[in-house]
Amino acid sequence: MADCFIPEESHQSPRLSGLSGLPVEIISLILSNFCLHCREPQELPLAYVPERQQELDQPSWYSLELQPLYSSCLVSRRLCQIAQPILYHEFVPGYGGSWRSREYSWSRRLSCFLRTVALRRDLAALVRRLYLTFYLRTLDIENEAGSVLEEVARARGINLSDFLQPFHNVWARDAGHGQYRPSTDELTAMLLSCLPNLTRLFLTQRSPWNAIPVSGLRIAGVSSLSLQTIDVCGYLDELRDRLGGILEMSASTLRNLNIDNYTM
Repeated sequence: MADCFIPEESHQSPRLSGLSGLPVEIISLILSNFCLHCREPQELPLAYVPERQQELDQPSWYSLELQPLYSSCLVSRRLCQIAQPILYHEFVPGYGGSWRSREYSWSRRLSCFLRTVALRRDLAALVRRLYLTFYLRTLDIENEAGSVLEEVARARGINLSDFLQPFHNVWARDAGHGQYRPSTDELTAMLLSCLPNLTRLFLTQRSPWNAIPVSGLRIAGVSSLSLQTIDVCGYLDELRDRLGGILEMSASTLRNLNIDNYTM
């Protein structure tokens, strides 16, 4: 979901030119049918539960559904201005069992999205749903987390050393050996701090790996999160370690905590 390359309007086909000539409201209504958030406003199933059959050797069904929105962003500046806000209603790669696709690449998905919403606060304000799966914990993310955090912190005026200190403290308490390196937990915290209107969060096992420190979020400029629903796949006895900071920061708005695959 990086910034779109917009060709000149004069290169459109007659069919696309006809679509571009429609009123904004009509185009928005058409394109919103390709967004799960717009098309299915009622409660959706847990993001990691298969919504439909995903063939392993076929492209991700969820990515295919989004393709018209991506394509619209490449047609013209006008269509991009209409399609892009719809596209950024959610960041849920791998949704509904589509993560099973072997054709889907997870490389730099999280870092690219984080960079975009950090630089484009108008797009960040549109994001309502976020799906964080351990598949986003790719090797390139582990290697480039520090540089991504440095770039985002600079863009948002955050002191990176102060932001990382609470995470370092958690690492020192739990590991205490080797060398501390920022990872996806720090990227997750920074991402949450960029999304002021996020209302629903989906989490799979091992995502986040540890609890997000409240002090880290506050250093990033967050006084509270606006989450209303958290869907988490995991076991009851590990939720405090994983969700502590997120739950505390969402205390004033949280209405639903859906836990799947837990033991009493």
